[in-house]
Amino acid sequence: MRKNELIQWGDAATQAVRQTAARFHMRLEVTAIRFGPSVVRFTLAQGKSYNVADVLKRERDLAQALRVDPSALSMEQTARGIVLSIPSPSPYVVDRAGIEGHGLSISLGTTADGARTYHLGFSNVVTNLLIVAPTRTGKTTLLRTLVYGLAAQNSEHTLHLVLIDPKGDDLLASFNALAHLRYPLAVGIEEATAILQDLAQEVEARQVNKRRKPLIFVIVDEVIALVGHPQYGLAILDSLTAITTRGGGLGIYTIASTQRADKRSMRDPLVVSQFTNRLVGRVANGMESALATGHDGLACHKLLGRGDFMAIVGGQVTRLQVVPTSESLIARLPVGVRAELPELQEPTPPASVGRPKKPISEDDLATLAGADFDSLRGIQRLLSCGRGRAIVAAQEIGRLDLLPEGRSI
Repeated sequence: MRKNELIQWGDAATQAVRQTAARFHMRLEVTAIRFGPSVVRFTLAQGKSYNVADVLKRERDLAQALRVDPSALSMEQTARGIVLSIPSPSPYVVDRAGIEGHGLSISLGTTADGARTYHLGFSNVVTNLLIVAPTRTGKTTLLRTLVYGLAAQNSEHTLHLVLIDPKGDDLLASFNALAHLRYPLAVGIEEATAILQDLAQEVEARQVNKRRKPLIFVIVDEVIALVGHPQYGLAILDSLTAITTRGGGLGIYTIASTQRADKRSMRDPLVVSQFTNRLVGRVANGMESALATGHDGLACHKLLGRGDFMAIVGGQVTRLQVVPTSESLIARLPVGVRAELPELQEPTPPASVGRPKKPISEDDLATLAGADFDSLRGIQRLLSCGRGRAIVAAQEIGRLDLLPEGRSI
């Protein structure tokens, strides 16, 4: 659409909102319209005699009046009024020109309304980030933009990157010659395990010598699949626990991604405690939105996909449109030689977050030795304990075959 056509469309949309409100004996006025890259955002002011709930429950009626799918319309209360968002009738692609960041403040794109550049700033507070992005929501675009920003804005001497792509689907292959890489790109489970074990040792070393340089950013794709691996999952979880819980204060940052937003994965103690900062793409429904964001009412199931994300970072919630990063830009990054992959250590059962430190008692072991059970839940019932203590008990009696089914991140 041309500018005058957008103005006419906005006038018609404003009239549709006003008429719909009048049908339900409410007064609504559109005080501002912003045309973003993929979203149009209307700021609404309601009459004083009506509360916000009266307006929010008319979401479907407003969608019908504006001729959009109700699943793509969202409404939220803000300090300036109620904000109604719908897909733009004239979407456009954001150019990277003029939106570069600096240092650890990475430019991901623009806010959904196109009003300003959105910068993701890593700091002593924001050290770990979880990306929840199902298929076709823009995870590839987001990860490429993140890695590019870190490499373009920082020298390979002051910042190292660790890229783990366990599926080997070329998601991060464009960066496999990058000078910033601490190790070669890891595309297998054994390579990923060896690297994470080595980084956990780096955490231990930095705690002793108080060293924080160079900064290390660990980017792990499909983290849920990694920690759920039947052979190496426990060793990976042990290493990630050390890296995420202690690495932030030592200059080691973690960016993990997953396609899943289920109860078992999103309510794991490690995720709940260490990954409070999140970027979430379009999920299937409201329940998954609450799980993925850790908050009710953010409506990530109404995002549009294709780079439309909700950021919950540093206590602030922002809807943003991620800008794509071209191969030509990536090709300009410095290339170099990295160290070889570290040697894989023999996986050992970890003592992960939330497990009791005291050993299982002799009475408990005797109870288990004389019992017949075939699942981790069976141990829980016998000992009337939580999952963490059941895992410790399974380790004590040598029943590690039960753990992959009974533990998730």
